[in-house]
Amino acid sequence: MPIPKCIKCGGRLFEHKFNKVLLQMCSKCLYINIIKQKKYMDLLKLPLDQIKLRVLVREERRESEKEERRFRNKGYISAWLTDKEYVRKTEVYKIKLRFKEKISGAISFAGTIYVKNLGYATILDIESDGDSQSITIETDSWPDYWYYCLLRPVFTTFLLETQERIFNEIVNNYMNTRLYKLLFKNERYSYKETINIEEKPPSIFDISQRKAYLSIVGLDKKKYFTLIKGPPGTGKTTVIGEAIKTLASKGAKILVTSHTNVAIDNIFEKLNKTKLVYRLGIRSKILPSVRKYHVSDEIALDEIDKINVIGATLYKIIMLLGLEKLKIKEIFDWVIVDEASMATIPLIIPALMLGRRFVLVGDDQQLPPISRSHEDYYDISLFEILLHNFPNKSILLQTQYRMPKILADWSSKLFYENKITTKVNRKINVPVVWIDTSKIVNFNIGKRILRYKHEPIKLSYRSKRSFYNILNAAIVLMIIKEYLVKNKNLKNVLDKTVIITPYRAQRKLLNHALRNIFNIEDIAFHLDMKEISTVDAFQGREAENVIFDITATKEHRALLDYRRINVAITRTKKLLIIVGKPNVSLITRHFYLYIKKRNQKIIVINENQIKKDLIQQYLKIIRENVSKYLLVNEKL
Repeated sequence: MPIPKCIKCGGRLFEHKFNKVLLQMCSKCLYINIIKQKKYMDLLKLPLDQIKLRVLVREERRESEKEERRFRNKGYISAWLTDKEYVRKTEVYKIKLRFKEKISGAISFAGTIYVKNLGYATILDIESDGDSQSITIETDSWPDYWYYCLLRPVFTTFLLETQERIFNEIVNNYMNTRLYKLLFKNERYSYKETINIEEKPPSIFDISQRKAYLSIVGLDKKKYFTLIKGPPGTGKTTVIGEAIKTLASKGAKILVTSHTNVAIDNIFEKLNKTKLVYRLGIRSKILPSVRKYHVSDEIALDEIDKINVIGATLYKIIMLLGLEKLKIKEIFDWVIVDEASMATIPLIIPALMLGRRFVLVGDDQQLPPISRSHEDYYDISLFEILLHNFPNKSILLQTQYRMPKILADWSSKLFYENKITTKVNRKINVPVVWIDTSKIVNFNIGKRILRYKHEPIKLSYRSKRSFYNILNAAIVLMIIKEYLVKNKNLKNVLDKTVIITPYRAQRKLLNHALRNIFNIEDIAFHLDMKEISTVDAFQGREAENVIFDITATKEHRALLDYRRINVAITRTKKLLIIVGKPNVSLITRHFYLYIKKRNQKIIVINENQIKKDLIQQYLKIIRENVSKYLLVNEKL
């Protein structure tokens, strides 16, 4: 096989394949090329393959069943009645129950719980109080003599079973709908593109934001959908918020949805002074600033004809359809889906069936859908498919207002054909710092052999699904400590700083290590850092300072997807600190060489520095507590 050459400088091209994508990079001139393979491109074509999608939803449900066997063996949970209220308006009972001990947060995912001898009930809220926990549910009936009951958690499998049933119902029984004809028959409508609304876009909007705003509010029965592509920091949430306020003021009925609560809440924060806005879901999962809009399912559905805006996750919509609280019909004038590029096709279709027109907002260069299955379509969103088939119906937001120019230029050149410009007034001399741990191969962190899950605890540990790294965790904590020493306002530092990592195990390790070590050192604050998050969970959000803990020490699938790195690097407003080895993927290596050429700060740590540094002390504490940190909350 001949060695591929760079088309720009003639240097060697390094290649890497993952899923159905080929990534090529020249380390000399930093040319990079992303090639989607034929199989990938074939899946982007319309019409969609019904059989492959049926297989996808079935296999996703089966994989979930395998994962949740340990939870299902737990059976029922005992709960005691603490408060009961009968809501006459909707004829339901609002019940508050208390558990003796804390239980897994997994029970809240489906938003529903099963009450023995009563049936399924909607979860309204979950609260923690010391070692105990309480849950508030909504149910159609409640015996007067019940002061004690048994609850059976409803996990993801129940949700996926419902998703499979609803999806099959749609493809079997709704073949005459516009959505079915568009997706499964590839029927296209010919019409003249006109905007028939008198509202003018807000004057503060840039040109691309105005186009996006008009493409949303200008939809009518013929203009069935529009696509808004929003690269990081381009203000898509602001555009959506303003469009919703305009539509609501004209009496339109709008469903705002996404696969995450945070995406919906970010939009709802823009809806001040908008009338009849309702937010469905578990209250404790909703941002405090948005909880004023929270209502029960029964109240919202009882007043659905009067409501202007309803917010609910895609999962919540599937549960409402599955429990027959909603019917599959065009209830809403507009369905607006944020972060649509992260939703699987079977997850998003039921929500779109509820609207006369729809808007998908997303970015195919950020994280794709996440699925337990690896069947065809598992990592391809409907947003990307429609973007590929209807490029004339998409608007690209082209000005970013978040990150330093050096970060925006890297992202724009690699992923957005150099179309993104920057309007940021902040001037920061060195917005990027990389703490390079490549020189540390082996380091003795204690003579006593400690184990986690029967494996000796080393500097880093890789499992099938996750990764933790003790060294990186110690370095991250040292960075936080230095910030605290330099700044008098401790709470201010924590509020503005976010730690992100691609791995859940490392997130858990960092979270508990931070609290444990700072308690030992008697640091006087409430140990409530705003975020220690995975990269995936932090998409769509931002922070003034971001610490990106790469965690992995060699190639690992979580870092091979260039879109995950794009998300991680574009979250910050001022300072990005990266901790880890640059050579874990082509795209991390590319960014390392990019900032090196632009004289950003690179600190190479060696073993001698660790011995003299605070890192050594932190390493020992974390090592001795790894099992405790990682096993917290693993039981139901």
